[in-house]
Amino acid sequence: MTDEQRAEALKQWNSMSRDITEVAIVNAMLGELLNSASKIIEFNTWVLISCGAISSFVLANIEKLAPYSGAKGIAWGMGFLAASFIAGMVAKIYGTRVSIAKDAGKAIQEEFDKQMQLFKTGEEHRATLATELGITIEKGVNTQRILTDYQAVLPWPMRLAVKRGTRLGKKDPRYLQHYPSTRNFMWLSIFTLLQALFLGGFFLAQFYGVVSTGTVFAQ
Repeated sequence: MTDEQRAEALKQWNSMSRDITEVAIVNAMLGELLNSASKIIEFNTWVLISCGAISSFVLANIEKLAPYSGAKGIAWGMGFLAASFIAGMVAKIYGTRVSIAKDAGKAIQEEFDKQMQLFKTGEEHRATLATELGITIEKGVNTQRILTDYQAVLPWPMRLAVKRGTRLGKKDPRYLQHYPSTRNFMWLSIFTLLQALFLGGFFLAQFYGVVSTGTVFAQ
């Protein structure tokens, strides 16, 4: 090997090492972002509990509250509570999807790292033997075959979901496992925000109803 070839090989090695490190850092950042979903899910749960408790209280005491909040205040308030509950349940679905993807991804990554370590150990030995025999063998694993075999055993709805995630991953295959999770995280955040705003709308509706009826001020 000439000095020029060695220099080119060194540049490629350095470029690959930097790329692997940078991808690992980005994946770690995305992983930490998904870890924060647990706080949003916890907040979502407490808002759902509050929504249910307030709804039960209003329905049990609607005759006592009607003179103060008025019919419009009660109606708008219950509408906001219903909207908050629906938004909360949708957020809960996305939160569950994020949690499942995170746990499954962690387990898959651990097994992947284990199998790749075993493969690399054997690959070095096979590469040495191939050099001695003067032949060329394929290196690495066939990612396309892994995905094809994985999808083959899945029911068709799950297969469609995996294919959709794979299409998203074409933007940058290095972050394939994070595309579905980050989208679910985004919708979890949006619907949790809507859930909280709708719950706040209930209290605004009651305040408006009290001001409109003037019952409290009359007393």
